[in-house]
Amino acid sequence: MNLLLIITRSIAAKKCKKIVSELSKKKIIIDIIV
Repeated sequence: MNLLLIITRSIAAKKCKKIVSELSKKKIIIDIIV
C-alpha cells in the first residue's frame, strides 16, 4: 500500500464521517420540525 494513499483515505474517511454526522443532525432537526 502507498503511504500517501492510506493518508488520503484516512482524511477522506474523517471528512465523510463529519459530513454524515452533520447530515444526521440536520435530519433529526427536520424530523422534529415535521
